[in-house]
Amino acid sequence: MRDPKPYLALVCLTLVALAACGEQTRTATPQFSADPGAFLFPKLTVGQDVVRTVDLINLGSGTLTISEVALQDDSSADELSLFSNVDGELVPVAGQISLGQDERHSLVIRYRPSDEEIDQGRVTLRTNDPDAIDVTIPITIGAQAGEISVTPRTLDF
Repeated sequence: MRDPKPYLALVCLTLVALAACGEQTRTATPQFSADPGAFLFPKLTVGQDVVRTVDLINLGSGTLTISEVALQDDSSADELSLFSNVDGELVPVAGQISLGQDERHSLVIRYRPSDEEIDQGRVTLRTNDPDAIDVTIPITIGAQAGEISVTPRTLDF
């Protein structure tokens, strides 16, 4: 009869190896996204106004915390205003925004030019997403479509 101790040791080592290869614990990580990635405004005449929305989205599995939201208005006068859209109402942006997995929060910029100067700005955010701690969402005003020129004007196939 063979000694069972070596087999018993092999069984124990196999069980330890299987336990070590079991399900691993995953850390819940937030993932910031903005849709669209910029606030785009047409050129307006003095006195007109228009609003644009960007959705802040958590694509990750952990809670996304946006601890700072700031508007940098580079216009000659305060022509840009920042709001949150909460149930269809424009309200001041909260000091902190928390989003669960796949949740959204809408930021709204109102642009109302008071002069003919070219305006621009940006919204800056601070998040707990390790890949997007400091985020800048540009505000582009008066962007025009590019011109296309084809030479020669006609083609013969």
